[in-house]
Amino acid sequence: MTPRSAVVPFATCILIAVVWLNQSVGLAEWDAMKVEIAAAPRDHIVDFVRYPFLFLYRRAPDEAMYWATARAILGRPFDEAALDRGDVPASFAGVRSVSDGRWHAPYAEVPLEYPPPAVPFIVLPALVAPTFNAYARLFGGLMGACLVAAIAIAIRTARRVSIVDGSNRASWWLACALLLAHGAIAIQRLDAVVALLLALAVDAAVRRRPVWLGVWIGLAGATKFVPLLLLPVLIAADATFYRDRRQLVRVTATAATAFAIGLAPMALAGNGALGELLAYHARRGLHVESMVGTLYGAARALVGHAEAATLDFGSFNFHTPTADLLARACTALTLAAIALLAFFLWRREPPSDEDRARHIACAALAGTATLWLTGKVFSPQYLTWGIPLLLAVPGAAGVRLVGIGLGAILLSQIYLRGYYDYVYNQRAIGIASLVVRQLSIVLLLAMAMKATGLLSRRPARRS
Repeated sequence: MTPRSAVVPFATCILIAVVWLNQSVGLAEWDAMKVEIAAAPRDHIVDFVRYPFLFLYRRAPDEAMYWATARAILGRPFDEAALDRGDVPASFAGVRSVSDGRWHAPYAEVPLEYPPPAVPFIVLPALVAPTFNAYARLFGGLMGACLVAAIAIAIRTARRVSIVDGSNRASWWLACALLLAHGAIAIQRLDAVVALLLALAVDAAVRRRPVWLGVWIGLAGATKFVPLLLLPVLIAADATFYRDRRQLVRVTATAATAFAIGLAPMALAGNGALGELLAYHARRGLHVESMVGTLYGAARALVGHAEAATLDFGSFNFHTPTADLLARACTALTLAAIALLAFFLWRREPPSDEDRARHIACAALAGTATLWLTGKVFSPQYLTWGIPLLLAVPGAAGVRLVGIGLGAILLSQIYLRGYYDYVYNQRAIGIASLVVRQLSIVLLLAMAMKATGLLSRRPARRS
């Protein structure tokens, strides 16, 4: 229950997530409006005043793809161009618009690059939305609600240690700042669902509920695959508890079951859909915004051979023999980095009972930052996962981490909305922006590890 002193920031957070970030229109309508305003600004005074916000929060191509996918599944006409992902395997291309009004099974009839837990979030808004703009606002509102719920759970998790009423109010204001810094991308992608599942997983870990931890982390993995790798980190963060093999079996068995159930509809499709999806993601190139991609791009630029990224698989990626080799190496890099983090967490001296919640939340944040830094793909929307994790860390350590995370999120929003063409075309300012953003995440990882005591010889102390 939200204390009275936190009602205003709580309501403000809802307003930002569900309304403010959700106010703009689709790209086609925005382009038309831009021309009309430029031609006769006095005839469109309201839109002229709103224009900066319509630009800043304009709808994403991802939402148009979700809308087209939902319409294809429901047997309703859609814009086939919205499903153009660039160069993709044949099984993910060539969907034709139909108007028969019947259900077309995902994976069997309509290709999807998202696992089954994402399907309800894509399709349900389309059942009642007559237009794309209506669908996008319903979808954005749904994602905004998921994020507010994730934030509320994270703040509750932090308050298990920090019970001062004022800290609750401050946490909601910090949540507002994170949402504003992240911008519309916070609610225009499915990553808000992952953020909610990770918030639930961390809360279950802090409460020592291994079955629920397994459920939430398994579903998070079934929704976006890589979050499943946070399970060993969360187990290692509470090594004292999970040295009891019964608890270890409970959490791992439940996670495996939830993961399998989440992916089961793909297996039931009977056409190798799961293998196709895994192959789809395996073929993705080295993303221009990933850490390895940033280093690769910066190195080429320094020797005078800057290489523009190309659009395929829904993102801008590098495609040279070296880049492809680095992309394949990222999987091993991620697994090795997560294994090392879990190993050192497992081996370090157990935290005190009063430090355990902070220790677990910081470990989850460190694990997430590790996934961000080592993956071959790192789109800015992945930062959405970190919003509740930042807020789950109690005390002064949490405030410091929020400050660093806020900087990384804000910089990503600036280049994404301001000069993203300079990023994928590998202009100097684009490369520099990526380098600074990546360094801020490295700092976030280091600070989270320090808060768990991994960077000191003594156990972490309470802030």
